[in-house]
Amino acid sequence: MLNISSRSFKLSIISLAILSAQYSFAQDTQNLATITVQASDDQAAQSSEQSKSYIVQQSTSATKLNIPLKETPQTVNVVTRKQLDDFALNSTREVLRNVPGVIVSNQETDRTTYLARGFEISNVLVD
Repeated sequence: MLNISSRSFKLSIISLAILSAQYSFAQDTQNLATITVQASDDQAAQSSEQSKSYIVQQSTSATKLNIPLKETPQTVNVVTRKQLDDFALNSTREVLRNVPGVIVSNQETDRTTYLARGFEISNVLVD
């Protein structure tokens, strides 16, 4: 067993306290320049056709209420006019192939079935 005398033990504790005390003092504070951030809500007020963007902030068709999409309590996927033009999506089949969570499969010769998150979509309404 290690045998340390009482005097050397006390000296080592005192020296450790003195050496660690120098790190406890705070450094001088520095004053930084003030930064002002301003934002505009121009894009949120526009529809996707006016903004020419893939991002839609608000939609009234999901809940029939005028609330932001991120506050809608369900999954909503919006295909904008810009996406239709950029990807040359000309049919319902092509559009739904680009929607996450939707599976498009061809049955027999010309019949197409759609599954959304495992459930069959029986009615498709085009506006």
